[in-house]
Amino acid sequence: MGTGTIALFAVAGTYGQLIGLLLFVYAGLASAGGTVPIEALPGVLRLLSYFEPLRQVLSGTRSILYFGAQADAGLARGTLEAALGLLFWLALGSGVVIWYDRKGLYRLQPDLLAFVSKSVEMYKTRDPGPRGLPPDAPKPPDGAATSGRPPQQRDSPTADRDPGEPDGGADEPPSHQS
Repeated sequence: MGTGTIALFAVAGTYGQLIGLLLFVYAGLASAGGTVPIEALPGVLRLLSYFEPLRQVLSGTRSILYFGAQADAGLARGTLEAALGLLFWLALGSGVVIWYDRKGLYRLQPDLLAFVSKSVEMYKTRDPGPRGLPPDAPKPPDGAATSGRPPQQRDSPTADRDPGEPDGGADEPPSHQS
């Protein structure tokens, strides 16, 4: 399903994600035969169920769980058809990408790609200062940030006290005022 969605991205651009969602998720769940038997599906969904990868995965899983992983109980057919589906989507996606490259077409504008490449190179060649900080980063004050608490909390007598404890400490019972 992932390979098919990526191939649909190559074919239809950003609309490929929507097509993949409709084809592999919505139509796949309806036609897989997991909740409704294939024989009870309407004609279009029954036809689609022969090509949906979810039906093949479900068939193989049933064979493993209930029939001792026997090939003739659906495992061989499910594995073969899932592999054929993978090869189909790989071929379609690769074919579209190769066609795009030969035509010189781009989904992203070349100037945007150049800007991203330049930004990456600038990031890689920056000179990190001490502790990996950029040279223009503000330096922390001396003795600061040894814990996640601000200095005034770290140095106070109740710094290690749980915020839910009463002021008297953990040994004294809480006072109940009426």
